Amino acid sequence: MLKLVKTIFGSAALIYCVSAHAKPFTNEDAIKEAKTYEFYCGDTHTKSECAEAQENFIQDYQNAYAGDYASVTRVADTLWEYRDRSDIVPAMIEACSWQYVVMSYDLKKLPKKDGENMIKICAPAMGKGTKSGLKFSPTRNRLIHARALDIVNIIGAHTVDAVDSDSDE
Repeated sequence: MLKLVKTIFGSAALIYCVSAHAKPFTNEDAIKEAKTYEFYCGDTHTKSECAEAQENFIQDYQNAYAGDYASVTRVADTLWEYRDRSDIVPAMIEACSWQYVVMSYDLKKLPKKDGENMIKICAPAMGKGTKSGLKFSPTRNRLIHARALDIVNIIGAHTVDAVDSDSDE
């Protein structure tokens, strides 16, 4: 029992030390991360729709990390809408993680669309009653929750500033 307590306190101390010295996540980090997503336009989107979505995504991504509810919603929607259907698991995990963040907002009443999007985006990612062909995976479920927690922690740190539509990246 004593060994377990020492391990828990040691882990907590290590996490505190690492987080205290970690470089804060900034707008530059958000831009870099947003640019790593490859948009799949396929037959469902025109080239101009896809180009516009990619352009808006970088701003929405920064504003989402700044805590803007509407931007968080658009990031989840965009990640879902423009995902590569042939590489479904990573894209689904990311889109679902952002949708979890949407659902975590403390609004008096979340719009009905948010609940519908939770089912549309997260049920396939978790392999629940969908046509995705995926079976339920506890590992995938843990990845979704861990990524959502990472996003919430970055938002809570207030290290990313909101950008307006007139500003450059």
